[in-house]
Amino acid sequence: MPCGFRLVLPAFFLALVLGLGSEAWAQGGRFYDPKTVVTVKGQVEKLEVINRRGGEAPSGRQVQLIQLKTAQGTFLIHLGPSWFMEQQKLAPQVGDSLEVTGSKVSTRRGEVIMAAEVTWHGKTLKLRDAQGTPVWRGQGGGRQRPGGPTQPQ
Repeated sequence: MPCGFRLVLPAFFLALVLGLGSEAWAQGGRFYDPKTVVTVKGQVEKLEVINRRGGEAPSGRQVQLIQLKTAQGTFLIHLGPSWFMEQQKLAPQVGDSLEVTGSKVSTRRGEVIMAAEVTWHGKTLKLRDAQGTPVWRGQGGGRQRPGGPTQPQ
């Protein structure tokens, strides 16, 4: 085996593993734990969009978060990728009252609730199934598949 190939192969696998780790933040799959599901009600204090891989990134790599003030304290709520949330045409605003059901987990940003369902203004938006699989999985950065995402009810 050529020497260069022996160096490139491990570097490729390292990049693959690191990439999947950061991808999990956006996809929710590795972080979501069905054993830690909670429901919280509160008021939106802040909306935030972060780049899931750090630095400058196109909108396909951005994730939407909400800071929710509740009777139990303030929680950071992970909604999902910006492109998916924009497709839903229903976006919580600062001051809105929400009910969020999701998995309370520890991440590099601290404690976060990975939202599975968000209810406000009489509408419920499903973001993940009971196991935490995101409804946008397989839709790829805004390209909608036949059948499309789950629409708010």
